[in-house]
Formats: sequence, C-alpha cells, structure tokens
Amino acid sequence: MEIQKLEHRSVIKFLVLEGHSPSNIYERMVVVYGDHAPSRTRVFEWAHRFKDGRLSIEDDPKCGRPITATDDQTVKAIESLIIEDRRITIHQIADAVGISTGTVDGIIHDQLHMTKVSARWVPHLLTPDQRYERVQACQELL
Repeated sequence: MEIQKLEHRSVIKFLVLEGHSPSNIYERMVVVYGDHAPSRTRVFEWAHRFKDGRLSIEDDPKCGRPITATDDQTVKAIESLIIEDRRITIHQIADAVGISTGTVDGIIHDQLHMTKVSARWVPHLLTPDQRYERVQACQELL
C-alpha cells in the first residue's frame, strides 16, 4: 500500500513538472490504474503541493508524542521484575516502571508472551523439551 502511494505521488509529480493540469493527471491515472487510482481530491492535493515547490513524495512527519513506553529498556525492566518475583502484579510493575497498567499488560502478553497461571507469570510458549518433561511427569502420576 505504501509503495503504491509513493508511486502515485511520483507520477503526479512527473506530470505536474511536464505542465499537465490536475484534472488531466487524474484522468490519465484512472486510465492507467483503474480502481487502484488515487481519489480526485488526493490527486489535486498533491498536484498543488508540487506546483507550490514541494520536492519530496514522502509523507510529512506526524505531530504528537512519540511512543516511548514500549522501548527495549522498558521491556527488559518489566522482564527482570517478573523474573525476580513471579507473583508480582501488573499494578506493582506499572508503579515500579512508571507506565500505565494497559501498557504493562500489552508488553507482558504481546512482547514477552507470558500469561498469569495460578498467580504466577509463566512463559506462554513451551520448548519441545519442556513439553516432553511435562508429559512424562503427568504420565508418572497416572
């Protein structure tokens, strides 16, 4: 999708530099791209940007606060807290690290792949050896 947007913008820029009108550019793009052509509004918007001297076909940087809570340092801090005390709660982790409980929950489940089992955090995925050992232990109990 992103490559196609950049391709469309390149075509618009090229045709603007050749002196074509936005209407003509849109019509030509519909003929070539069919259903995958950008909307008329988008063609006009980018044509005007290029006429006004814009050189880049890339998106402008987005404004707003960058995402920093899920950086590697935070993930490692959460992982070390869990390894230190497998009975630690999400609220305790959030207080210790200084981020929201929702973010802590996302990091634990999505990045560390852990789940809470019987009040302890355990890795969600077992290695084949761990799986084999558990099966053997269960069979011995039968």
